Order: sequence, then C-alpha cells, then structure tokens
Amino acid sequence: MLNYTYKPVQFFLLALAITWIFGFAAAYFSYQVGKEKIITLCLMLGLLAPISALSFMLMSSGNQALINDFWNRLSLPSLNTSFTLSLCIMPIVLILATSISLLCGYSADQFSFSKELNVLQGQGLLSFCILLLAPTLEEIGWRGYGVDSLHSYYTVFIATIILAGLLAFWHLPLFFIKGYYQYQLWHTNIFYALNFFVSIVPATILLNWVYYTNNRNIIAVIIFHFNLNFFSVLCKTEQFTKCILTMLLCIISLIVILYNKELFFNKQFGANI
Repeated sequence: MLNYTYKPVQFFLLALAITWIFGFAAAYFSYQVGKEKIITLCLMLGLLAPISALSFMLMSSGNQALINDFWNRLSLPSLNTSFTLSLCIMPIVLILATSISLLCGYSADQFSFSKELNVLQGQGLLSFCILLLAPTLEEIGWRGYGVDSLHSYYTVFIATIILAGLLAFWHLPLFFIKGYYQYQLWHTNIFYALNFFVSIVPATILLNWVYYTNNRNIIAVIIFHFNLNFFSVLCKTEQFTKCILTMLLCIISLIVILYNKELFFNKQFGANI
C-alpha cells in the first residue's frame, strides 16, 4: 500500500495544458509555408506532455515508494490470457468490419496494404515516428500515474469513462493541424470525426482491461496501444468501415466488462496501489 494521496486534477491539467499549447502552435504553423520543422518540433513536444506531467508528479511527491512502483511496472509482460487475446482483437475486428463493409457495396481493395501511413499527409517519416512513439510516450504517462490517480477515487469503470473524456479533449488540437489525420476527418465528414471520439471509449476500456489484468504492467498497454494504432492505418480501410470497426469494438468492450465485473465495478480491485 502506497502512503500517498494521488492528485489527478493537477496531473491532467498539466498534461492537457502542455499538449494544447504545442498542439495549437502546430496548428497555427501548419497554415504557413515552410514551417514543417517547427510543426514537427511542436508535435513532438506535445507528445511529451503525459510523460512530462508524470515526471513532475513523481519528483514533486517526494515519495520513493511511488517512484519505485512506477519503475517496477516498466517490465516485460507475461503472456497471460488477456494480453494474448488483446493482440488478436484488432486484426480480427478489422477483417470482420471490412467484410461487413463489402456487403454495403464498399471495395475489396480495403484488404490491400496502404502505401503510406495515414497520420500526417506527405510526412511519411514523421508519421512513422508518431505511430511508434505516441503509444509509448502516452501510456507511460497515462498508466504511470493518470489511471491510478483516478482509480484511487473511483471504480475502474468510472475512472475509465473519465479518462476517455479527458483523452477526447487531449486530442482536440489535432483536428486543427492542416494535413493531420484528424484534420482530414473533420473536413471530410463530421460523422467520421465523431466516430474518432466515440472510438476512444472502447479503446480506453480495453487498454485498462489489459493494464489491470496484467498487474498494472505499462509495457503490456504500450504494446496493445501500438497494435490498435498500427492496424488502424495498415490497410486502405474506408472511414465507413472504421465506423463499423468502432461498433464492433464497443461490443467487445461490453463483453469484457460483463466478464470482468469485479475489475470494473469493485472499488477494492487494485486497491493496493
């Protein structure tokens, strides 16, 4: 048991503030010619927000047990049932969602691989870096402090819903960065943008499921988060199909909650943090 009082408000305000400052700065420069390097710098600094907030909270706590607990959770995960299943979710759901979309008249070309990662238009290398670094930098912060700080006051289910809402706000600046994936969604169809926000909920549920069923192992969540991101851009998946994918993930998330009621609704679960 840690002799420490978590401070979720302070942590999330700091993480959101850092991301929004650099995110909206990137958005401003994205409308100007020749500012690609500044945009890249702003995006990278924005990605550092969760881990920066984590570092501040750990260092300012003066609690060695809290710091040791964080480092102990940065270990290779064991291949238990939940972790192994988590790696199968996205490829299976992607295939199923694409197959359903074919019945609605969409092209079978969706089964072919994308020529480039669709993260930042025309920026292949930066897109790859974001795809690789984002899960690592985000989850070290969110699972290193954020999730446990919420769970210290609420059940895992309530903490998960709150986190999903906060993550929706955290991603907001991306919709204003010209050429960015979320920017393209917003300017293509508002329902596709809304689908992105909705998809955060089942993703957060599944990420917390992996987190708590793997003894709060941060690496397990990073791997699963990368798995989610990778398969979302691997193929030429239509946005309509991604809406189907979100619905399927919602169904899977509901099943996970029903089969793990003690985890999500028992306040004492994980109370040793």
